[in-house]
Amino acid sequence: MRARRQLRTWGRVGVLAVAVAAFLVPASPAQAAGTVTADKTAIDFGNQRVGTFGEFETVTFTFTGDPVTVTAVEVKNGETNDFVGGTDCLTSNDGPKTFTAGDTCKVSLVFLALDRGERSAELHLMSDASDSPEVVALSGTGTVGYYLAGAAGQVAGFGDAEDFGDMSDADLNDPIINMATVPNGDGYWLLGEDGGVFAFGMAEFYGSMGGIPLNEPIVGIASTPTGEGYWLVALDGGVFAFGDAQFYGSMGGRPLNQPIVGMASTPTGEGYWLVALDGGIFAFGDAGFFGSMGGKPLNEPIVGMAPSPSGEGYHNVALDGGMFQFGDAKFFGSMGGRPLNLPMIGMAMYPTGEGYWTVAIDGGIFAFGDAPFMGSLGGQGVNDVIGMASTSPPVDMEAVMAASSSGSGRSLGAAAPNLPDHRKHVD
Repeated sequence: MRARRQLRTWGRVGVLAVAVAAFLVPASPAQAAGTVTADKTAIDFGNQRVGTFGEFETVTFTFTGDPVTVTAVEVKNGETNDFVGGTDCLTSNDGPKTFTAGDTCKVSLVFLALDRGERSAELHLMSDASDSPEVVALSGTGTVGYYLAGAAGQVAGFGDAEDFGDMSDADLNDPIINMATVPNGDGYWLLGEDGGVFAFGMAEFYGSMGGIPLNEPIVGIASTPTGEGYWLVALDGGVFAFGDAQFYGSMGGRPLNQPIVGMASTPTGEGYWLVALDGGIFAFGDAGFFGSMGGKPLNEPIVGMAPSPSGEGYHNVALDGGMFQFGDAKFFGSMGGRPLNLPMIGMAMYPTGEGYWTVAIDGGIFAFGDAPFMGSLGGQGVNDVIGMASTSPPVDMEAVMAASSSGSGRSLGAAAPNLPDHRKHVD
């Protein structure tokens, strides 16, 4: 149910909308005297975290009068890729299907929020009935959020981020050094400098380096795309894999110009990047190398990285807020060269790749591109923020649009969408 192959379809191609698309051309028969009636005229799916899906909603169509042949079922007029599903109103090979008086058929839809804000479209059932097409309005609202973590184990959430607890009341052997969220945002891990891992919400504990001798302290954590495992990386580039995380190599025991400061997973989970203080990038598994700041002059050292949703690029952020982009990662602005009260410590990617947040050690948040500002700890006397994580998983919008049908609509077929369970988030 949480197979990596499913996740590759979601993470690299988009949000599985294309998996259920059967691009039909409606027939144009003479109108029948029969009619079709839907049991609802509109569906409001409510709030949905960007990059995740909720519960299916079903529309039942009832036929009256003369036989009616359904020729197509389409989502049209709006954000058509945000609403996917399946239907028994067509044949098993998505061809026309005839119904007689008293028959019913159903369309089941789910809202896949591909961006924040109000999203809408229309479900059209087309037939040779006199009142064709039958139209049902579809709507939902995409939400986003982010977490901040502190060295003493405290966690603060903003936007749609939920409170699942923290380590602020615990006696820690070593300070918290980083955090990561599960794919649907319904949980997170806090990482100690000694490699101890603390799980909250839907995040599960798969092991840690706590209590195990280390050559160098742990500095970063990255979730697998399934959320069923994670990698830890140490200052010397040593990588430790837990759960379904696979080991693809490391810099442990190899010479480094500067220590490692962070890591990130590829969309498939079959590789990862390490980033060093001088901006050097080290790629393993299916992670591509798209360039780095290694060996180039920097005003301040690099403190974090985030890949683009496609995995074909990445961002680096420096201590002074300077941003550096490689591959298909886009520049939306930075704090480089602008006055800062305190240094930057990390960043998080807006799920569509059309923006990002950077965070300072006092919890001040700086939003760029489409990334909205949803609050911060800046000005509240905090000075030990060590990490930031988005609640939303990446959504490759360019791949979604490239794989979608042309024209004004996207047809639904008899096949139900094969949605990865780890992307389900229900408010």
